[in-house]
Amino acid sequence: MIRPQQLSTAWLSRECDSGAWKRGSRYFRDGRASLGAVERLPDGGLLLTGSCQGSAFEPYRQRIEITQGQGGIVLDGECSCSVGFNCKHVIAMVLTWRALAPDEAGDAAELDTWLTQLTAAETTSDNDETLLYSLAADGRESEVDVSLIVARPKTTEAGWTQGRKASVSSLASNWYRPEYVRHGDNEILSLIRGESQFSNQLQIAGAAGHLALMKMVESGRAFWRDERERALATTSSAAPGCPLA
Repeated sequence: MIRPQQLSTAWLSRECDSGAWKRGSRYFRDGRASLGAVERLPDGGLLLTGSCQGSAFEPYRQRIEITQGQGGIVLDGECSCSVGFNCKHVIAMVLTWRALAPDEAGDAAELDTWLTQLTAAETTSDNDETLLYSLAADGRESEVDVSLIVARPKTTEAGWTQGRKASVSSLASNWYRPEYVRHGDNEILSLIRGESQFSNQLQIAGAAGHLALMKMVESGRAFWRDERERALATTSSAAPGCPLA
């Protein structure tokens, strides 16, 4: 019988390509996967079904069998996305089940170790583009300009590259969203979607704007102007001239 402890991060990363592993672990961290049903197969394997929110409007559906083969445990994950097999959505679903599965007595420390390994693997291997928020004073009281920046983490030092600007219209489609738009960005984009969608410089004001700004800061990806090393973590750490100070 296959047990949760047998499904290590090393095993799972070998059952898919590197892109599916990196994005799938991020989708798991973002809480995109929803586990539906778990069944035991006659041979002691597992059958997982559920859904995972990807770049399309409707979540993708997964049917995953985890069985014991002659050479070890085998992952056979089907998905309704265009990739179809052992994709990032399948990886996110398996990670979700592994995190939720009841461990045997005395194995809490092992689960903690597993989650730590997952975080380390995701941090060291993830070089993907990410959405940042660049803030600047608008010149009017209680208003701020926000630029949407697509950047990559630096490989040799802390911080991010300067990146490129993106417009709200390129990110807010109900049918497709780029990989760098994380699950937490969706709510932020919905709060500012009513502003100038075809501009890459947004003027944020009012209650909805304030809420969007707070969520940007909470994401750890909000920066003052061209700063790319120290994120705006709290109002007390805001840069001089920043309306959040």
